[in-house]
Amino acid sequence: MQPSIRFRTCRDRRAIARWHRSAERLVRIFHKPAIGVLMLAVAAALAVGPAGAVAQRSLMFDMVSIKQSRPGYWQAAAVYPRFRGKSPLEVLANITLKDAAEKEMQTFVRLAIETLQTLPKPTSVYEYRSTAAVSLARATLVSVYLSTDEYTGGAHGNTFYYAYTFGMAEGATRQLTLQDLFRPGADGRRAASDQVIAALKRNPAALWVQDGTLKEITAGMASRFVVTPTALTFLIQPYEAGPYSSGSFFVKIPFSEFGGTLDPNGPLKDLLH
Repeated sequence: MQPSIRFRTCRDRRAIARWHRSAERLVRIFHKPAIGVLMLAVAAALAVGPAGAVAQRSLMFDMVSIKQSRPGYWQAAAVYPRFRGKSPLEVLANITLKDAAEKEMQTFVRLAIETLQTLPKPTSVYEYRSTAAVSLARATLVSVYLSTDEYTGGAHGNTFYYAYTFGMAEGATRQLTLQDLFRPGADGRRAASDQVIAALKRNPAALWVQDGTLKEITAGMASRFVVTPTALTFLIQPYEAGPYSSGSFFVKIPFSEFGGTLDPNGPLKDLLH
């Protein structure tokens, strides 16, 4: 079964001015210029900083949608960005994001097919939905996350985040780790953990931080970050900082809170200067 594919034209620079008005909620921005349809979904935790933060020209990209289904049994849909340029950064981002979106969706499809082939028709359709948000799209730095919701029966579904940041490190264009953003010798995970846990302590919904169960972020949590023009935002999934009822946490840490441990000559140099 081949997935259906469609495209939408997007450009993050044209949406940045609107991001300031999304301080307390998740927003979706729809605009229909003559060249096509602009769609950009961002969270309040990813809101940009003061006017003038954008120094580089934003990259153009399309949103690609893929779908598969067996009506009455399961359905799956995913969206991922595809950058229009041919620079090594854009090519790497395109390959990585396409592979990630397709791989995660196909994992669900295989599971649904294998599970339901020996079971009666489910009372509730198995469902997979994956959306994409571009938090930064510059010539030297791209940051994206995929948000996935899955339901395969039971009381509720599950939510997962996959974060990807691309830039230059050690003279090569590659997918960046958190440590790549910090000065040599600095412990990036420790610096991030201290800030994230401190922020979660101020949120009463983060029950496992409040009761001392979660004292530092895990390696998985540390890897789930995106870059915005003024901050790093960490995407904490349900069950990581509290029970399912606590939901997800998007923890935004301004660059200034890292106390000079971020590398001013590293991938963030254009944002720090």
